[in-house]
Amino acid sequence: MTDLILVLDAGTTSTRAMLFAPDGALKGVAQQELTQYYPQPGWVEHDAAEIWDKTLACARQVVEAAGGASRIAAIGITNQRETVVAWDKGTGQPLHHALVWQDRRTADFCASLRENGQEPVVQAATGLGNGRILVDLEAFGRRPCDRCQQCQPHPALAAGGGELGCRAV
Repeated sequence: MTDLILVLDAGTTSTRAMLFAPDGALKGVAQQELTQYYPQPGWVEHDAAEIWDKTLACARQVVEAAGGASRIAAIGITNQRETVVAWDKGTGQPLHHALVWQDRRTADFCASLRENGQEPVVQAATGLGNGRILVDLEAFGRRPCDRCQQCQPHPALAAGGGELGCRAV
């Protein structure tokens, strides 16, 4: 019987999987903490592979406890939305730690957008106020990696002719 909703929630400090019955009753939960990296003041990073691995492990745990995938009617996903991951499109492997929404390395660029009257444009494109570090950049046709330069040129891309993927998650 497919009667449960699997919800995946990849947050800032942890990731979890929850199972809900049609009446909204919580039927199961698994949660794992995420490692926070602070390479220098104002910078906040996550290991993108860790986010995936721990989210998948949590999902597997609650689905198994519920009696298997045949019990799942639907999946809902929520995430950080503004954390950015750069990866090799050919391998699917991350090239660097993800830049967490709290990271301030693009704060000066965001401030310049605000000072130049661009905050309404950013807000219209993203639904977010300017000051959000990464989605702001995408609203102006620039990948976050264009500002951070952590992955370009990345040896894995240069050696294999791979293609960079970079998006907010």
